[in-house]
Amino acid sequence: MQSILNQSTPFLRVALFAFAALFLTPAAPAQEYGTSGSQKTQDVSAAHLDQAKVKAFARAHAHVNQLHQQYELRLANTTPEESATIRQEAAQAMNTAVENEGLTIDEYNSIARSMIANPTLQEQISREMESL
Repeated sequence: MQSILNQSTPFLRVALFAFAALFLTPAAPAQEYGTSGSQKTQDVSAAHLDQAKVKAFARAHAHVNQLHQQYELRLANTTPEESATIRQEAAQAMNTAVENEGLTIDEYNSIARSMIANPTLQEQISREMESL
């Protein structure tokens, strides 16, 4: 993971975070969250995010990236039915990876969204990921 971040541009790092935020969804049924597409949680700023959450996000995101790479390989040359099953499996694995680091999916997604708009938070998380 460290070599990918060292070779990537800041834009690529942001794109990786954005992908994970979009790929991870709460496991509860969609009707619980409504269909308006509104966010249930507020994005966080670097000032309101403690270092433990930053570290947890960095670890979770590194694991999510690894899972993404593994599942992308599995998705190559699959039928639509197989693809749907693999995508569901991938989403569950990624959700579990996030929750195993002590974050909720909403917290993870909120931090990822905030990081995209906040260069200070982005740098803080990037430093943590480089130290993994």
